[in-house]
Amino acid sequence: MSLYVKPNGNFNGLSFVHIPKNGGTSIREAIRCHFQEDVIEVIYENHVHSKIDKLPSYFSFAVLRDPYQRAVSFYNEMYHAIKANRLDLSITMDDYNKGFNYYMENYFIKKFGNPGVEPSISPSDTQLSYITKDNKIAVDLLLNFDNLKNEWYKIENYIGAEIKLPRWNVGKMKITDVTMSKNSLELIEHYYADDFKLLTSMQ
Repeated sequence: MSLYVKPNGNFNGLSFVHIPKNGGTSIREAIRCHFQEDVIEVIYENHVHSKIDKLPSYFSFAVLRDPYQRAVSFYNEMYHAIKANRLDLSITMDDYNKGFNYYMENYFIKKFGNPGVEPSISPSDTQLSYITKDNKIAVDLLLNFDNLKNEWYKIENYIGAEIKLPRWNVGKMKITDVTMSKNSLELIEHYYADDFKLLTSMQ
């Protein structure tokens, strides 16, 4: 779910494109709490700009994340979703407990979603697919998840206020807790190839 903030006085509006598993819930909560009734939340449908005219109209930003970390974060999401019984995917805790590599081989390229809340997404969808329109990056600013605390000032400067980021959806496992098989690495590098290229170009 992405959001935009309506223009108000000297403020020209802001849109945040939420790429799944990139700290978006924390960012949405921070912006929503600051602007309150001026925030409009919108449900994305894979390519986030496909049916949402408002998002590209305002100064827009998104957060990019290391693809390996993002894959682990999706695995973490499975754990929380199974416990809360909120996935339209036939996966059990026994499946989750078989480990990250089992998840990668059996669920990474499948579609899943939260019934009645968001359209189905696939963990294998690239980050680039959420921020492109007509094969061009359609957001004004890209922040790096790993350096978000240091880069957040760019959003605060644009808004003109200090906005504290909460910590939502902290993962059960870190990437250092996971031993990736050769097959898992190949899946990540294949499906996220465009993301690796984009992140390299930003360095």
